[in-house]
Amino acid sequence: MLEAEFDGAYPAFPTPSGNVVEVDVSAAPATIEVVEGLDTQVWAFNGVVPGEVHRVTLGDTFRMNFRNELPVETTVHWHGVRVPNAMDGVPGITQPAIQPGESFTYEFTPPDAGTFFYHSHVNSTEQVER
Repeated sequence: MLEAEFDGAYPAFPTPSGNVVEVDVSAAPATIEVVEGLDTQVWAFNGVVPGEVHRVTLGDTFRMNFRNELPVETTVHWHGVRVPNAMDGVPGITQPAIQPGESFTYEFTPPDAGTFFYHSHVNSTEQVER
């Protein structure tokens, strides 16, 4: 059995490094080859599914300049990343949905190291499936 005592202290947030990792990402319809020789219509981030890998060092600020080129509203939600509420991508709760043709800048300093993923959080059953 593993036992530990909690001293009431939580891990400290990393000290911001001053470095900014800035990326431009568009959500748009795309055609990709999931199976060799078979084109599949998808909704993708910068033309790929899943979206591109973005590497951020602990203490860096991450900035995503996001543009919605889908025919429907969307947002970006970060799984497992503790972000400020306004950057969480939950439409109608933490931010308004991003309408077709509109842009939004997500910016935060991730407080934890790890591997995380991002996806649409509007009508997820349709948008993630595509």
